[in-house]
Amino acid sequence: MNSKKRMTSRQLQAIERRQQLLGSAKKLFAKNGYYNTSVRSITQSIGMADGLIYHYFPNGKLEILHTIIREGCEVLSEHVNKILAGIDDKMTLDEVIVYFCKEARNTFQLDNELIIIMFREKDLLGRETSELLLKTFVKIWNAVNAFLKKRAQFGEIRQLDFGMATHQLMCTVASTVIMKYLGDNKLQQHNDNTYIERLIQFTTNSWKRLD
Repeated sequence: MNSKKRMTSRQLQAIERRQQLLGSAKKLFAKNGYYNTSVRSITQSIGMADGLIYHYFPNGKLEILHTIIREGCEVLSEHVNKILAGIDDKMTLDEVIVYFCKEARNTFQLDNELIIIMFREKDLLGRETSELLLKTFVKIWNAVNAFLKKRAQFGEIRQLDFGMATHQLMCTVASTVIMKYLGDNKLQQHNDNTYIERLIQFTTNSWKRLD
């Protein structure tokens, strides 16, 4: 029994140390970049001996990067599922897109360091991670495309090129995220909810019936 308790304690400690390593590496990768972050700087920030990092991540720093992105993408994917589940047929087209824009912004806030790392180190993404990102993007694309087709069936918008409309909507959502994180005071007037609602209305008006 005591041996089992000690083993459980070691396992818990190993999980904690692993998470400490990932947390330290994430902060440093986001701040300094992957290539400017040494293994020593990762271990020193949590008071760990350099060699122990290879006990948890045998392939070293690159394995840590892939783990951070893979595990982070899994969390983001779950968040995307919750966003899509929150779309109700009773909501108007504009209400859905406003909701989608706001939730997209919240998604970036969910793990800002992860987003920075993914964009900066995109050339170092492993195949598994790239496929996960693509799968998440395709899931969003298909959901938006299906949503627009359903709204056309309801008569809320006219029949149109739904692939192009999906692209247009995704770009609109992305632009609201970019405006929020540029941090330029000149763009603050384009950064509030009123402006976002006007932007969305301008976009959706081109999809609605002319009669």
